[in-house]
Amino acid sequence: MAAFGSSRSANDGADRAWRWGKAWRYLVVAGIALGLAGPFSTFDAWTLPARIAFWVAAVLSIGGINFVTRYLIARLVGERLSLWPVLLLTCIVAAVPGGLLLWFAVPPLLGPAPDAVSLPVVIGQVLLINLVLTFVGVLVAQRGQRAPAGLPEAAPTPAKSEPERWRERLPAEHRTADLLALEAEDHYLRVHTGAGSTLILLRLGDAMAELGPERGQQVHRSWWVARDAVERTERAGEKVALVLRGGLRVPVSRGNRAKLAAMGWS
Repeated sequence: MAAFGSSRSANDGADRAWRWGKAWRYLVVAGIALGLAGPFSTFDAWTLPARIAFWVAAVLSIGGINFVTRYLIARLVGERLSLWPVLLLTCIVAAVPGGLLLWFAVPPLLGPAPDAVSLPVVIGQVLLINLVLTFVGVLVAQRGQRAPAGLPEAAPTPAKSEPERWRERLPAEHRTADLLALEAEDHYLRVHTGAGSTLILLRLGDAMAELGPERGQQVHRSWWVARDAVERTERAGEKVALVLRGGLRVPVSRGNRAKLAAMGWS
């Protein structure tokens, strides 16, 4: 019996690392675009390489502030707010430290300027940048992710009992593939199918409500598993995991073990 040491397989961890790398590459591209535009008088004050270097660093810093802010807000509000209010609140709250960062950083680099931009204007412009980056980032996140290398490419099978609106949220290559599991990632949802995994904008609770209890069960605070996807159960000390088709291992929380045992899952 293989030891169960993590809630994700090595391939799923590699897929997560690829997705984070894609997010940071997106911020670098946004920084280059701002460097070409040269806002806050940087167009006239600096050469193109200096502008690009500064704005890439600034956007990465602002992006980091947004990530931390969204994490803290999501932890604070839990399930009380849906995705879009959380993203909007993140943009507003993160604009304050982001604006302060630019307001303190840009003037010393530009030198004395009698027409220096006021702090409220800088915060407002950072808010606009946050809104644009968030909107484009959502569009990027909605695109299908590549399948983890270790998962076999399953031939599409006819859709089963999921509502049509559920299938319509998925990229084309996942719509007719077998649904294996759902994994909560903050206010996003990673959908594991026979064609790999993809990330969509949906909360786990909302997805389970759409699918209904007959299709599968929640086995962990962050995981739902399709009933017909389970191949076997693995135990390693106090840890219990379900092994799904394709090799994906899903942790089973203590509170769900008795329920799953009664259903014959473990």
